[in-house]
Order: sequence, then C-alpha cells, then structure tokens
Amino acid sequence: MKCPYCCGEMEAGELHGLPHDIVYWLPKNSEFHFMVLTRKKIEEYGGIVLCHTMHTAYVGLMAFLVEEHPVSYCCKECRVIFMKY
Repeated sequence: MKCPYCCGEMEAGELHGLPHDIVYWLPKNSEFHFMVLTRKKIEEYGGIVLCHTMHTAYVGLMAFLVEEHPVSYCCKECRVIFMKY
C-alpha cells in the first residue's frame, strides 16, 4: 500500500492494546514477546506506541483491539496509520 502523503511504501501490521493501559502497532509477523511490555521493547521490534493511558470512554475500543488485532498499514516516515476492520 502506498502512503497518500509521501507515496512511500506502507508496512503491514496489527494494532494491539491492553484495557486501561496502552495501544500500540506492531509490524505483521513480528516475533515480539509479550512477557515484558515496555515502550523500548515495542520500538525494538519495529512497533509504535500510540497511547499510554486510556480513559474510560475507550474501554469498548480496547476490548475490540485485544480480541481482533485489526490489520493496519503504517508509514513510519509520515507517522500515519490506516486501519482496516
């Protein structure tokens, strides 16, 4: 998929989340180990932390992310993420 802003190639990945905690994006087929979940560890595996603390309004969204892991595409140059669900 091409980025609509810079026309560079976007990387396929998935959105992940933990209730009341963080939302993050990881490249598809990342060999990320979920035992230690820190910003540094997510970024070491090519991921991006999108949000640190969630408000109660987002609880329903977080449950959806944890169960479904929506496919998304990321342009790391423009810091843009598109999600398909």
